[in-house]
Amino acid sequence: MFSSCLRYVPGTSANSLIHSHFKNWNGHSTDMAGFDQLKLSDGTNWPDALAKDFCSTDPKCDAFVPVYNSDHTVMRTMDVDADHDIYLNIDAAVIKGDKAFCVVDGAWLNCQNNVLNILGSFDLPPDLVSCACTSNPECLGFSVKNDGTAGSLFKLGAGSSKGFFKLPAGQPAPAQLTTVNATACAV
Repeated sequence: MFSSCLRYVPGTSANSLIHSHFKNWNGHSTDMAGFDQLKLSDGTNWPDALAKDFCSTDPKCDAFVPVYNSDHTVMRTMDVDADHDIYLNIDAAVIKGDKAFCVVDGAWLNCQNNVLNILGSFDLPPDLVSCACTSNPECLGFSVKNDGTAGSLFKLGAGSSKGFFKLPAGQPAPAQLTTVNATACAV
């Protein structure tokens, strides 16, 4: 398991944040019935601000996707999976290849795409999975098994729309971040 809640990378400030942590989530989500084809009266997508307000008031809504190629917005619920956690890259300054996948946008994580594919899976402890992601220019985030036995790296998938994910409630954005001993990774 990770040893604390901050991730330090050699040669950067101790406050450099590089992964946003989603506990008990394996990356899968379910479209909310009745809220999967939302459009304005002129047939266009909901503006992101409206979608954020709507999703923020619905206790089941954790995420949304503005689907640009078909002009609608989809509200989603993140599928709970107590066996996995997800970490998405948020600070390009400390990741090789400058591959920040997401930016913190108030109470939301605004990600450049809503589809990730598996880059590789490993039977390694979480700290080493984190190191592998940090040092791989294609890696945009990773998952770990909560028993500490394995994890997977993610790369950009074929999606064409941004993804917005509600940051964990009651925590300053982003409060839950990964950590490893600075000597564990040679970046």
